[in-house]
Amino acid sequence: MAEELSQEAFARALNHWDRVAVLDRPGGWLYRTGFNLLRTHWKKSKRREPTPPSPSATAAEAGVGVGERIDLVRVLSILPDQQRQVVVLRHVLDYSTDEAADILGLSPGALRMTLHRAVETLRKDTGLSLSGEGE
Repeated sequence: MAEELSQEAFARALNHWDRVAVLDRPGGWLYRTGFNLLRTHWKKSKRREPTPPSPSATAAEAGVGVGERIDLVRVLSILPDQQRQVVVLRHVLDYSTDEAADILGLSPGALRMTLHRAVETLRKDTGLSLSGEGE
């Protein structure tokens, strides 16, 4: 599924390249498009019979064990969409605050506040502590 969604995001970027190429961060446009495709897929799949997450080969290649991946998915699933996006951009994909804010169309201050709320929720509900939340 992830491969198909990423291919669709790249196809859309190619179809709109005249507009995407002139953006300050075409990669941010691509990320946002891919994330929106994933969100649409999730919404449609909620209407169908739920299936348990399957282990990803890419997670194994990245050195993330299946158990760790499932735990990460489970932990992040307690957060609202925007908080989850912020945590993934800052702590999983290691974007700077300014880059992540630009990708999501937020001010850096709004991104930091959203990240702070997400970290507090994770700390309270799971005991998970993320470092560098205010950077």
